[in-house]
Amino acid sequence: MRGALALAHPFSARRRGAAPWWLADGHRLDGIAPVLAADFARGRFALAGASVPLSSVLAVSSGAKRVVDASGALVTVPANTPAFARRSGRPRLLIEGPATNLALDSAAIHSWLATGTQSPTRTGNAVLAPDGTMTGTQLDYPAATGTSFGSVYRLITSPAASPAYAFSVWLRGALGGETVYLTWTKSSSVHQTIACTLTSQWQRFVLVSTLDTSGANYINIGRDGRAGNADTPAQTIYAWGAQIEAGEIATSYVPTTAAAASRIADVVQLTAGAAAALQGVAASYAWRVRVPVTAASLPMLGLGSGYALLRAGPSPGTSLRLDGSSVATISLGAALPGEIGAVGAWDGSGRAGAVNGGAALSDSNTMDRSRASIWLGGYQGLPAGCALEIDELVAWATRGSGAALTGQARGWA
Repeated sequence: MRGALALAHPFSARRRGAAPWWLADGHRLDGIAPVLAADFARGRFALAGASVPLSSVLAVSSGAKRVVDASGALVTVPANTPAFARRSGRPRLLIEGPATNLALDSAAIHSWLATGTQSPTRTGNAVLAPDGTMTGTQLDYPAATGTSFGSVYRLITSPAASPAYAFSVWLRGALGGETVYLTWTKSSSVHQTIACTLTSQWQRFVLVSTLDTSGANYINIGRDGRAGNADTPAQTIYAWGAQIEAGEIATSYVPTTAAAASRIADVVQLTAGAAAALQGVAASYAWRVRVPVTAASLPMLGLGSGYALLRAGPSPGTSLRLDGSSVATISLGAALPGEIGAVGAWDGSGRAGAVNGGAALSDSNTMDRSRASIWLGGYQGLPAGCALEIDELVAWATRGSGAALTGQARGWA
């Protein structure tokens, strides 16, 4: 399973003579055209009735990110530059929380220790890695049966307290069809294992486990018959790019050598012009995004000082809430994690919202939180282990009818 990501794509110019794309019926609310239409998946953006570049819609504060482009190659997105995810086959604006990779020598897996009677022969710098460098490790495993075991492994150093950790690594087979196991051991006992069926192309595999705070934690690439792993024939596989991070998902790759390394959170803010679309007495928005994992009060559309227009509910954080009022929130339903199409709207008479085609809900509370600045995600970014993959943000300078809001509470199309 590949966490395929890509660089920002260029702004798509409108065809000569064609009607503006943002005036199509799918972008209208009760027949009214949007003030802001940011279609990240197609790389097209409109503001105040004109086509604009992405830089007119948002500003990004981030570190450099190493992500996979549409061709499958790992590339570097420069600092303060939008990055795009392609896990669904189309580019989506990617926003991630901070991450620290605790897997040392993440690319030099040949330097990891080996254990077991069926431990592999390790050859470093043997094959082109996903980033195009000759740094992939070749692992030649002998045949293994019964309760025999053999793997390369790494101690997880200095882990902080976290409910879960994700171990990810790129693997491929010499021929395709090989099986290897990712195993998490705690104080020498097997805790968690998954089987990885390889192809002749690089894939990123992920194993999620809880942390043993009373003993040593190790991650292994190989086979352990004591954990019930199936018999395996002799086989050659390749490995590269290990990552161990807090959370339940594999985020953008952070390379390491002899010490852990970190990536800062992405902070993504609407420009003043784009934010103005959501600052009027009456406004509506449609928000289409994939939320791969959630957390209590995870911000989706953030305001200053930790407030939000839209956020996940309190623990366990599976519900989606229309926020923006100090009086009350509107619970839009248990929609997280996953694909969401959410809408929010307000005017002087109150607020309304809907999610994933549900009937619009409303109340009489006003939007009393300041909307002087608006963020995609939180005003300080997302928490560690969290991410948003955004298709679209559309805003109108009117409060839509209940039927219109329900119609816009849909996925990207």
